[in-house]
Amino acid sequence: MSCPYCASDDGCEHLLLAADVAWGIFEAGELVPAIEECNEKLSAKYLESADDNFTAEVSKRLFQSILDLAASIADAEEKFDIHDRPGLSQAYRVFYCSSPQRVSDACDTFAQHCIDHVERQPFLAR
Repeated sequence: MSCPYCASDDGCEHLLLAADVAWGIFEAGELVPAIEECNEKLSAKYLESADDNFTAEVSKRLFQSILDLAASIADAEEKFDIHDRPGLSQAYRVFYCSSPQRVSDACDTFAQHCIDHVERQPFLAR
């Protein structure tokens, strides 16, 4: 994986989000804190107490919904698989923006639209 804007292969100022889609983990990028904040707000809104968790199916759909939103605000996306050990593989989606300012703008857009975007999904309906 290398950045389409600066050719860095070890994270850079263009990295919006790197997600391991095989394991459902947001691993790196400037968008991770905004995603964590979005998840906290959703948990507070939809769960009875801090000890509760979304069901596995809702978590999976929430992960995909966040990826869809990230894809809509990123300037570029890379997909790749890693098969480095028998029986263990990882699939990644990595999102980039064309400049550090675009990364900042994308994070702001994500923060503004995340809750609304996710709430339109039927899996969170009460």
